[in-house]
Amino acid sequence: MKLTYRGVAYQENAARVEAQTVEQAGKYRGVEFAIEQHSAKSPHARQPMKYRGVAID
Repeated sequence: MKLTYRGVAYQENAARVEAQTVEQAGKYRGVEFAIEQHSAKSPHARQPMKYRGVAID
């Protein structure tokens, strides 16, 4: 997709994100319910950071 911001054109480079869905069922005070939990991993790898030459975790 071609985008423009303040007159400067650029291309969108969005990464695909894989999501997982976990369905759970339970009972609370005699009432049954269902839960869907969604989670997604970040598409960007964590990079080591440095501040003034010292590694930060």
